[in-house]
Amino acid sequence: MRYLLLFLCFSVTAAEKEIYINQAGNTNEVTITQSGTAGNKIQGLNGSTASSITGNSNTVDIKQGSSSSVSPNLIEYTILGGSNDIVLYQDRLDVGTPATSTGGDHDIKLDIDGYTNNIDIIQRSNYNTDGGHLVELEVTGDSNVVDLKQIGDHSKTIDGTVSGDSNNILVRQRGSEHKYLEFDLIGNGHDLDVTQAGEGNHNLDITLTYGSGSIDADITQDSHTQNFSYTLEQTCYNPGGCGVSVTQSD
Repeated sequence: MRYLLLFLCFSVTAAEKEIYINQAGNTNEVTITQSGTAGNKIQGLNGSTASSITGNSNTVDIKQGSSSSVSPNLIEYTILGGSNDIVLYQDRLDVGTPATSTGGDHDIKLDIDGYTNNIDIIQRSNYNTDGGHLVELEVTGDSNVVDLKQIGDHSKTIDGTVSGDSNNILVRQRGSEHKYLEFDLIGNGHDLDVTQAGEGNHNLDITLTYGSGSIDADITQDSHTQNFSYTLEQTCYNPGGCGVSVTQSD
């Protein structure tokens, strides 16, 4: 087996931590933990491009601690290949334990082109005066599984486009302040499961475009005190029809 692994780590200032990854090959493992509170960044060299992984059956585990409101956590990643297992945690140093200090902004920009990739994203913040979560996601391919969770205080925004067949997307936005999801699903057999819960406004803007097969979309907005709104646009070419379930509860 031949592969190329390039890994460059550098610090811009004493406080900021930046890592640039350009990886090509199969069955490689990358584990990164950035536990500081300012300027945790995974991106391209000098911030000009995204970090990248090209290949199959790779494992990438990236965990960033609490950021400050001045220097947010940032992950910019491009994935090209199949059966990769990607974990991106911001303000969580492992599955069950958040970072101990207060958090600021968390930004993730992720571009996936391939099949049967498994992507797990958690953004968490307990900062009570500032801070928010942003995910920009683009998926092209088949049978990918993407699990997005935005938890805690202040704004939660997801802007996603998925094209291909049989992709499974789970979205959970929980906690106070505004929650906004804009999502385009293009293709057949996708499964979209969305829950927005907690205080603050709940806003959805979803476009579904099917081929010969339908898309399964299950949408829940749940709050005891706040407003709900959603827009849903469907284009269905399935002779058997297409269905979407929407639940709004208080």
